[in-house]
Amino acid sequence: MRASLRRHAGGPLAVTGILVLAGPAPFAQDPRDVPAELAQRIDVAIDAGVRALLAQQELDGSWRAHLDGYGAGMTALSLYTLLKSGVPRTHPAVERAAVFLRANPPDRTYTAAVELLALTTLGDPTDRSRIRRTTERLVSWQRGGGFAYPDGEVDLSNAQYAALGLRAAARSGCDVPRRTWDRLVDEVIACQEDEPDGAPAGFLYRRNSSATGSMTTAGLTTLAICREMGATSRELEGSLERGLAWLGREFSVRENPKGEPVYQYLYYYIYGLERVASLLDLATIAGEPWYRSGAEFLLGAQADNGRFGIWGNQDETCFALLFLSRATAPVSGQRRRAAGTYVTDQPAADLVLRASGDAPFTFWIESVAEARVAELSWVDEAGAGLHVGRIEYLLQPSPTEPVERLLASLDLDDSRPVSDGRFAVQHVFERPGSYAVVAALHVLLRIGDEVVLRSPPLTVVASQAANPDLGRYAHDPAADLLLSGRVKATASSHAEHLPPHRAVDGRTASGWRSDDADHMPAIRLELSKPVKCDTLLLTHLADLAATVPSHAGRPLEVEVAINGSKRPLRVELRPSDWEKTLIDLGAGQRVKELEIRVLRSSPGVDGRDGVGFGEIELQRRD
Repeated sequence: MRASLRRHAGGPLAVTGILVLAGPAPFAQDPRDVPAELAQRIDVAIDAGVRALLAQQELDGSWRAHLDGYGAGMTALSLYTLLKSGVPRTHPAVERAAVFLRANPPDRTYTAAVELLALTTLGDPTDRSRIRRTTERLVSWQRGGGFAYPDGEVDLSNAQYAALGLRAAARSGCDVPRRTWDRLVDEVIACQEDEPDGAPAGFLYRRNSSATGSMTTAGLTTLAICREMGATSRELEGSLERGLAWLGREFSVRENPKGEPVYQYLYYYIYGLERVASLLDLATIAGEPWYRSGAEFLLGAQADNGRFGIWGNQDETCFALLFLSRATAPVSGQRRRAAGTYVTDQPAADLVLRASGDAPFTFWIESVAEARVAELSWVDEAGAGLHVGRIEYLLQPSPTEPVERLLASLDLDDSRPVSDGRFAVQHVFERPGSYAVVAALHVLLRIGDEVVLRSPPLTVVASQAANPDLGRYAHDPAADLLLSGRVKATASSHAEHLPPHRAVDGRTASGWRSDDADHMPAIRLELSKPVKCDTLLLTHLADLAATVPSHAGRPLEVEVAINGSKRPLRVELRPSDWEKTLIDLGAGQRVKELEIRVLRSSPGVDGRDGVGFGEIELQRRD
């Protein structure tokens, strides 16, 4: 049995700088189909998925999936997902993502559409002109009623995302012409199976393909949006009914109906189910509670690291979170972040410690073992509580910090028994990573001695940190002088798909790496015209999204020669992948040529000894 730690009714505990929470509010789910037990499990799953997504953010604020083909598209989808999952607009990851998004205008239909979803949800007034321009550009890409990439053939997937983005823009006050919606209805209906006598009819990716679950939800979503936006068509209602009949006949939450293979686009389809049901206000599909069934499937499919999907891709994790958070429904985004994400409750433990959040984390003592309360209470105060003089939250030793360290503490008046209170503290870790924290309760005995009750270690994973550099890194591309002109990049060698020019493309998620057999790695930059600068920034080439550390080596010491100088600088690099190395070049330096040679490096694994940089930047900071 356990007893909650409650303070004597002598008034609330006032501690400067400490946030005492009343407890996380449950996520507002649809009461028609979500029992309380499932809602609680969903909250935990969303928290874990959000942590997984935050942990994959790059130094410049981006997410790397599909970066080459869709630019900031994955960043926009991640930002939208975080906001819809209850992450506050002031969270560092949200702010960094928004900076990256604003610095990278969209040139693809998917990217423009998801940008509109993200920025309208963010609700920053400074983005209004950007939203208007993106809306106008997306409208201009409509071809014959449909949407393509915008190059290539039109297809229903692009049409669906264009509709989602334009709907968000219209709801934020942008003008979307009525003819855009009317023409889109005609194109979507043309992508529906031609079945006789009003029989069930699914939707096709293109007119010459076969109906699938993912495309049927796309067609239904688009038609529902067009109807909401005022489109009129004699065929629209019938098309919706036939599509819903097909979806009801083929309904599943474990596979993409008629997909080849059925697991292809499964998470894309699952998020499609949420859109259809939310837009059409459906509690069930084919008599089955779609949300409960889908949530149960997703909770069972979530990996230990919080990711979703067969491969744990970033987009699959986003689609799963958007389903669980009911992104299209009005209730989405209303949950409080981190609903009791971490807890240690070993049967023999003296204390139960809980934690929630990320930046900051909130730690609090959930309960004390009843046997210990009975043992340590003063004889003449049975049931009144313990006399607690101090509560400490301690960081446990690790390879990088071999000594236990105090994170935070609360001093209490031990002359009175404590019978109420959570005694929460907040803390932001300096670097991302895993941290083990212990709570220690200093209990005063009647005889004057003190007993310290300790909780088992509680491991939390910090994906964000109290590192002001992370906020600045998102702004670095705007200050990078190498991006203002033409740069010719050459190298002593390069690994496949990691050529030297990718180290000067303004993105920390891409970069240059030398061949494994190159024992004198070097990269050389020739600028079209000299730039006046004073700072060189070097970023490690690292996959921050990887579930295991990179197998490649790391540069430890480099030699920097400017304009062919015979007296190059020798610099030791910062070892962390989460930090850039800043090199002071001196005031008034004019750089036309830059050569960086790697003098020492850490060995890779399994012969992967190639080294390189995620980004090389020149700035003027004076």
